[in-house]
Amino acid sequence: MRKVEKFISKISEDLKIKPRKIVGDASFRSFYRFNKKGKKFILIFCTKNKKSNLYNYIKINKILIKSGFAAPKLIEEKIKKNYVIVEDLGLKSFKTLLSGKKKLKNYKKIIDLLIKIQNKNMLKKAQIPSYSKNFLNNETKIFFDWFLPMNYSNKKAKLIKNKINKEINKLYSKLELRDSVFVHRDFHAENLLISKNKIGIIDSQDAVKGHKSYDLTSLIDDVRIKSSESLRLNLLNFYIKKNISKKEIKNFKKCYYFFSVQRLLKIIGIFIRLYKRDGKYKYIKYIPNTWKILDEKLKYNYLDELRNILNQYCNKNKRKIKI
Repeated sequence: MRKVEKFISKISEDLKIKPRKIVGDASFRSFYRFNKKGKKFILIFCTKNKKSNLYNYIKINKILIKSGFAAPKLIEEKIKKNYVIVEDLGLKSFKTLLSGKKKLKNYKKIIDLLIKIQNKNMLKKAQIPSYSKNFLNNETKIFFDWFLPMNYSNKKAKLIKNKINKEINKLYSKLELRDSVFVHRDFHAENLLISKNKIGIIDSQDAVKGHKSYDLTSLIDDVRIKSSESLRLNLLNFYIKKNISKKEIKNFKKCYYFFSVQRLLKIIGIFIRLYKRDGKYKYIKYIPNTWKILDEKLKYNYLDELRNILNQYCNKNKRKIKI
C-alpha cells in the first residue's frame, strides 16, 4: 500500500493535481478522482495485469463510444507509468435506483440497453476473444480453489472438483451456443452510471464474444441487490419477449440457467478469495444471498444432476464462512 501511495504522490506532483481515492472494484486497480480546470477526471492506477486492467479497458471503452454508447473517454494514457486518466462519468450508479416502486421500471431500462448493445454490430470492430471452454473452466476453478479447501482435504477436494467439473463441462457441451454477441462479463447495476441522461458503462475490460444470456444473468442475479424470485422471473420473461424468438426460447433458457449457476459458483470463489487473500471483508456478507439465488437456479430441470452433486458436497453446513 505504501508503494502505491508513493507512486500516486509522484504522479500528483507531476500532474499538479490533488487526487482523492475512491472505492474501487475487486481488481488490482486503484481509482482516484480529481478536478482540473473545472473538469472532473478519474485516474486509474495499476501495476499488475496491466494488459487486462488498463490496455483492454481503454480498448473496449473506445469500441463502446464509437458504437454510440456512453463509456469513459480516454484523456491520457501512461500505461508504462502504471496509470491512465479517463473522464469522470459521475458518482451515481444505477444501483441507487433499483429500489422502491420504480425498481422494475429501472431494471427494464437496463435490459433495453443490454438488448441494444447485443444487437449493435460491434464484433467487427472488437478484436476480443470468444468465450470458450477454457474461459468456463478458468472461472469455475476459482470456486474449486477457494471454497472446497475450506471443507475438505486436498485429496477429497480434488475428487469433488473432478466430479463437479465433469458435470459442468458435460452440460456446457450440450448447449447450443449459436448466438455470438458483445458480452461485458460484469454487467450489473454498480457498473452502470447515470451520466447526462445516459447510462454510462464502466469496468468493461473483460469483454468477450459470447452468448446473449451471460450478461443477463449478471444483471438479474446480482447478489449485491436483494430482490425476489418473482422479480427475477419477470425480468427474464421481459427480456425473452423482447429479444428471443419462440423457437429459441427453450435453448435460451438452458443457456441462461447454466451460465447463472456457473457464474454464481465463480462469485462465491471470488468473494472467499477477496477475503482470505486480499483482506477485503465486505464481500463476505453477500455470500448467503449468492447461495440462495444459486439454489433457486438449480431447480431448473436441466440441472438435476449438478444440483444433486452440489447438495451432497456443498450443503448448508459447508457454506458457513468463519471470520
